[in-house]
Formats: sequence, structure tokens, C-alpha cells
Amino acid sequence: MGFVWQDSINGDMQGKQDNEYREPKMFDTYALRVNAQFRLPVNEKIYWVPVNVLGLPNLTNEKIKNLDRNPKELKANINTLSDLIRYIQLNTMRPKNGNPYRIENGIKWEFSTSIERIVKRNEANCRDLVEFSNYILEGIYQEVGIIHWFRVDGGHVFNYIKNNDKYFIFDLTGYMNSLPHISKELRNEDSYYGSNSDFIKNLHEVDSIDDYFSYFLEKCCRTKLCVLLTYASNEVLPTGSRRERNRRTYFFPNRDFSQYNSDKHIVIEIAEPPKYIPEHE
Repeated sequence: MGFVWQDSINGDMQGKQDNEYREPKMFDTYALRVNAQFRLPVNEKIYWVPVNVLGLPNLTNEKIKNLDRNPKELKANINTLSDLIRYIQLNTMRPKNGNPYRIENGIKWEFSTSIERIVKRNEANCRDLVEFSNYILEGIYQEVGIIHWFRVDGGHVFNYIKNNDKYFIFDLTGYMNSLPHISKELRNEDSYYGSNSDFIKNLHEVDSIDDYFSYFLEKCCRTKLCVLLTYASNEVLPTGSRRERNRRTYFFPNRDFSQYNSDKHIVIEIAEPPKYIPEHE
């Protein structure tokens, strides 16, 4: 299947205004193209779309570079996913390893780094990026949420946005300049299917999040067992884990989530996390 362009889909571009143009040199980055217009079918229910479908950018690259590293100022000024991603890229946010944690009763509980520290240190891992982005974008879109990808050998977390009753799923680690695993928003299929592109990093549009998960299991879990779950929130819940041979148990403080699939080697249970002390970051 090939590209379906804007004039072939009756203007069905979320947040894209007809005939509205932005000067590329003021907004484009390594991968983002401010005037990109396409809708590439990945399968019959999943589409790769440009970031601007969730709103054209309001800030030029120069203005983004001049924003103070203050969470309240960033939330007041960043009003689209495009502006958020360009903030991460243009400020060269660095990757980091590990989360603040405490071990209690044999369970390793991981917590989120504070937004203030993420911004001040300008470094983040997958959990930090979800925490930071959902803090910024909450209230702008219909819903912001979190996807956990659990495996026996560890886990990963990434984002979804619900807007106009459609779901948009993406992984911000792919947009960091030191980890560029996203497709350039160019008018060719080679860009999407390029060797440097990672399926889960790109922005995809679906009518139902279950359709995405069905394809995800086929694409990403053929060789490694995994469990997927999701919930709407601007904060990533404390997450515990305990490894026992070829099985890992993950713990959540409540059951306010939807679990898509199950596996005997990856168990989800409910437990009370220890009290977290931010000074221990």
C-alpha cells in the first residue's frame, strides 16, 4: 500500500488547517517537516502520520531554544506535540539510565523523576519522557495516556494521545537526537521503511488502541514474550518488579489499567508501594 495524500482524504488531518503554510527553515528539524501531509497505511487499520496532524507548531525553532528551563513556563508555551518534540530535539535532551527506586519485600519499586529535575538536568529515559510530555500536553488533547510493554527481561513505557476519538501512539525516545530511530517525514515510503526506523517510535494513528496492540504483538513480540497494558494519566504509576528464573512479576498500586494480553511468564499483581522520598533521586 502506498501513501494517501491530504487531497485524497478530504482534509482529515487532525489539527491541520487548510492552505496554512509554515516556513520550513523556521520549524523543520532532523526528522520533522512542518508542512508534511501524508497518511501511510502500515496495515489496514494503522497509519503513519506526520506530527503536525496533532496541531501545527506555534513556536519557531529559535523561540523554542530561548525558552527557560522552567516547567511552568514550558507548559504555558508548548501547546502542540510538534512543539514538545522540537523542544526535546533542539535542546539536545540527553538519554539516561535507571529510575529512582526502593527495594521492599524483595520487590524493586521504580518511581518517576520529578519534572523539575528532568528539565533542569535536560536528560531523560523512557519513563521520564512520558512523565514530562504528559505533564506538558495534559488538557491540550482529549486524553493523554501511558503504554507499558513488559517482558521477562525488563520493561518499556511510551505514549498515546487521544484526539477527536482517534488514538495517536508514539515513543519519544526515538526523537532524541542521540537515538534517532524515527522516519523522516518525507514524501516516500523508503523513509518509513528505512533501516534506521523503529516501528514503535513513529507516530501512528488508529481508531482503536486494540488494533495497534494486535499489530504490535505480531511486529515486536515474535521472539520475546510480552504483556501490554495501558491507562489514561499524566503520571506514570510506581512500578514494582521481581524476577524468578524465567518468570517476572510486575506490581502496580491499583488496577486502574487495561491489560491487553497475558502470559504465564509475565504476571501482573497489585501491591502497595513504599513511600517514596524525592530526596533519594
